[in-house]
This record gives sequence, C-alpha cells and structure tokens, in this order.
Amino acid sequence: MDLVLSDHDVVQPDVMFISKAMRGIITEASIQGKPDLIVEIVSPTHRDRDLLVKKTLYARCKVSEY
Repeated sequence: MDLVLSDHDVVQPDVMFISKAMRGIITEASIQGKPDLIVEIVSPTHRDRDLLVKKTLYARCKVSEY
C-alpha cells in the first residue's frame, strides 16, 4: 500500500503500524501521513534505497520509529 508522506514523497514500506489514535490517516487508496512504526526489510538489490534514501526520508518526515 502506498504511504503518502508529502506531495512528492510516496513509498511502499514493507511493514507499517498505525495506532488507533492515528487511524484517521488510513484511506481506501493509501496511508496519508506518517504511521507510528515503519519497518523496511533490506533488499540486496536495493540496499542503498532502503538504508539511505528511505531512512533519510523517514527521518525528515519525523516518523517516530523506523
């Protein structure tokens, strides 16, 4: 499922946790905002994307746990 963090930042994390308090960010089409937890399984073929690009994006968007 798409995770929309901004108009220009849309990713598909491997695992997300969204608490009941944050359930308003869930739509039929996507998640609109930062979830409570994001887990990325590092892919050997996309290691830089997972460890650098996505991690930097999650930090910039102030995701609590990633």
